[in-house]
Amino acid sequence: MEDPQRLDTFKRMASLHRISLNSTASLSDEHAVEVLRNRLNHAIYTQAEDWMVPRWVYKGKSRSLEDSDASCLETLDGDWACLGGRYCKHYALADSSGLTTAHPECGSIDIWLEDKEEILFPAMLDDDDTRLQLLSPHDQIFSWSRISAPMEFTRLIYHSVDGQGREILINEVQARNISLERTTLRFYVVLRPMSPSGFEPIQRIEYKPDKKRAFVNDILALEMSEPPTRSLMTTADNPNLRDEIATLTERNDLSYSTVRGLGTAVFVYEEEIAPAGTKSFLFVSPLERIQVDEKTPSYPANSSLRDDTVEKWFEYSETTTSACFPSPELDAAFAQAQVAVAMNIESLFKEIEHGYIGDFAQSVAAMCRIGAAEQASKYLVSVSEKPSLLGRLNTDDILEISQAALLVYAYYHDQTYLLNIRPLLARLQHLASEALRSRTPRETAFSEDIPESETESPSDFESDEEEADDWVERLKTEMDEIREAADSETGSLKPGPDEKHDESFAVTFAEYSRFVRLTSVLAHLLTVSEKIDAIDDRDVADLLTGCRTRTNEIAAQLRGDGTRPDELESLTLLETASLFGVDDIDQEVMKLAVESLKIVGDFIQTSGINRSHHGCVSATLELGHYYARMHDGDSVERTLEAISGIFSEYQMLPDFVISTRPLEVAGQRCSAVASALLLHLLLDMVGYEDGQDLIILPGIPDEWYTISTPLTIKDLHLESGVVQIEVGISANQHQIDVRTEYLPQEIEVHVPATRAMPMVKVYGGGIAGRFEDEVSPHIRIVPLSDNIVLTFHK
Repeated sequence: MEDPQRLDTFKRMASLHRISLNSTASLSDEHAVEVLRNRLNHAIYTQAEDWMVPRWVYKGKSRSLEDSDASCLETLDGDWACLGGRYCKHYALADSSGLTTAHPECGSIDIWLEDKEEILFPAMLDDDDTRLQLLSPHDQIFSWSRISAPMEFTRLIYHSVDGQGREILINEVQARNISLERTTLRFYVVLRPMSPSGFEPIQRIEYKPDKKRAFVNDILALEMSEPPTRSLMTTADNPNLRDEIATLTERNDLSYSTVRGLGTAVFVYEEEIAPAGTKSFLFVSPLERIQVDEKTPSYPANSSLRDDTVEKWFEYSETTTSACFPSPELDAAFAQAQVAVAMNIESLFKEIEHGYIGDFAQSVAAMCRIGAAEQASKYLVSVSEKPSLLGRLNTDDILEISQAALLVYAYYHDQTYLLNIRPLLARLQHLASEALRSRTPRETAFSEDIPESETESPSDFESDEEEADDWVERLKTEMDEIREAADSETGSLKPGPDEKHDESFAVTFAEYSRFVRLTSVLAHLLTVSEKIDAIDDRDVADLLTGCRTRTNEIAAQLRGDGTRPDELESLTLLETASLFGVDDIDQEVMKLAVESLKIVGDFIQTSGINRSHHGCVSATLELGHYYARMHDGDSVERTLEAISGIFSEYQMLPDFVISTRPLEVAGQRCSAVASALLLHLLLDMVGYEDGQDLIILPGIPDEWYTISTPLTIKDLHLESGVVQIEVGISANQHQIDVRTEYLPQEIEVHVPATRAMPMVKVYGGGIAGRFEDEVSPHIRIVPLSDNIVLTFHK
C-alpha cells in the first residue's frame, strides 16, 4: 500500500524538475509514483555523469532512459537482492554493487572505497569484477570483498533484530592490513537520493555528532558505531564532488537542504591500521520509520547481531525441507524460495486487512509443505479471533483463508488450533448456505451484527475470545434456523435427484470457480467437523452435496454451450487448481480455461500491465503446478526451463517479466507468491498424497531418472507424515528409493517412459499393477515396509 504523502512528494519533485503530471490522475497511488519516478529518472540520469547513477542505469538496461513514458513497472534486471529476517515484518533491497535501501524515504546507502588514490565506485565495475555475493542461502549474509593492496576490504550486509525487537539493516565494514607497515584505510559512506528502482527524493539531511546519527527527510537513516573523520553534504549532480572530497579536508557539514530532492551526504572515514591489524565499523539503518524527534536508544554496535542472524536462518533451514535437484540452479532457487516465504509472510499477514488474501493463502500452504505448519497456525488463529475482520472479508477471501486454515490443521494436527479457528469455519459454513440459496453469495454477511465502532476501526488482530464465542453462538443459532427453514420448504438443503437450478441465467466460469472452491473446502471441513462442537457435520455434509451437485451442473453447461472464459476467469480457475486442488475440477472445463490463456515463450501473458509484452510469473508457475498434478512431466520441464531464465543473481523471482534478453522484470523483486508457487511445483512434481495413496515422481522430466546428479528430497512433509525420496545411480543400475514414517494404502511410483515396464523391479512391497500410460507410466505398489525401492538397468 503506497503512502498518499509519498505521491504528493513525487508530484512536487516532478513539478520542480519540469516534468508533466499527465495521465497519472486515474492511476493508483503506487502506480502513479512509479510513472513519475520513471519520468524523473529520465530527466535526472540522462544528463548525469556515470558515477552519479545506480548500476542499472550505468549498464544501460532500462528503456525508461529512451522513453520518458515507458512502463512504470520497467525497473530492474537480475541484479537485485532482498535482505530480511525469518518471520519478520520488513526487508531491505540491494543491488549487486551494494547499493542498499532500508527505507525508501531515506534514499540508499552506498560505500565507496579508495583504490590507488582514486575513488572506486562499485556501480561502475565490470560484471566479472567485485560484486555483492550471498555467502549461503542458509545464513542470508551478503558480502562485497576486495583487496586493494595493502588493504583487504570486506563489507557484510544483513538483516537483524536487536534486543528490543527493532528490525535493522546492518552494513558491517571489516578492514585488514595485509602488509607489514602501518597503513591508512580510507572509505566513504554515502547517503544517496536513489534506490535500485531509481530516484528517491532527499530534501533534508542532518547529522548529529553526539549520537552519531544521520537523518534524511527527518527520518533516521543511519547510526554509526564510529564517528566519521569528516562529512560533506551537497547535491547528487555536483560534478566537483570527487575533488571536494579530496581537497576540502577541513569541511564538516552537519545539515543540508535542497528543494529538488537531490541531497547527498558523504561521510569520510580515515583510519590508521597497524601491520596485520584489523578494524570493524557498523552502520545501522532502521527498517521502521523513526522520526527525528523520537527518543530511541542506540543500537548495539557489535557482531553478535550477525551471529544471531546466522543462527536463526540455520535453524530455519534445519527444520524445513531440504532438496538436491539435478539442476544446481534449482537447489539454490528452492532454498531461496523457502527463505522468501519466511521473509514475506508477516507483511502478507498485514495485508489481510486490506483484502489481499490469495498470496497469503498460497504462502501458508507452502509453509505446510516445507514443515512450518505450526508457525503458520499462529497467523490463522489471529485472523479467526477477530470477528470484525471476518465480517469485512468477501466470499472469495473467506474461501481462500479457510482453505489455508484447514490445510494447516491437516499438517499440524493440533486440536486447540482447530477450536481456535471455529469462527472462521462457521463463517465459511454460512457462506456455503447462502451460495446454495442464491446465485451470488452475500459478500458481507453478518456486518449488521457487528457494532459500528468495530467495523469502522481497523483490526489490530488482538484476541477477543468472549466476542468470538458470542459470534460463534450466533452463527450456530442461525445455522439451526437455516436448516429448519430449508427442511420445511424442500426437505433439506440437498437437491433432489430431479431438481435443477434455473438455467435461464447464463452460468459463468467465475461462478464455476467459486463452487469448485466451496466444494473443496467443505470436503476438508467435513473431515474435521465432528471435532468442533459449534459445527454440525450433518449441515456440512448437506452443504457439500449441494455444492458438488451445483459444480457438476455448471460444468455440464459450460461444456455444452461453448462458452469461453475471459482472461480473469481463466486465471482464477488456474489459481483455484493450485490452492484448492484438481480433484473437483472438470478437466474439459479446465482445458477450455488453459486454451484461452495467451502463452508466449512458455510464459502466460496478462493484460494487467500497461505494456505490450510481459509475462506473469505466478500464473506461469500455477500452470506448471497444474501440469505436475496431471502427471505431465514434459510440460513441467518447459515451465522450469522458462522460469530458470528469470531468476535474479540471488535466485529470487519477480512478479512479472518484461523481457528475458536482456532480463527486465517488474513488480516485487522478491515475489512472495512466486516463491510459494515454486515450492508447490517442485514438491508436488516429486511427491504428494491422493487420499490414502502416496504419489511419487508424477511430474519430473524423464532425464532426471537417469542423470548422474541424484534427486534427493529430505523431509517431504505430507498430511500423514514425512517422506524421504531419492533418485540416483547405484552400482550398475538406476534406483528410486522411497522411505516413509507411515504406511500408505498404496504407493504410485512414476517411472521413465524410456524403460520397458517389466524391467522395473520392486522391493519392499507387492505390485498392484503396472500401467503403460503414454504421458507418465507408473507402478502401483502395496507397501510391506517403510522402505520401497525400484530399480531399472542403465
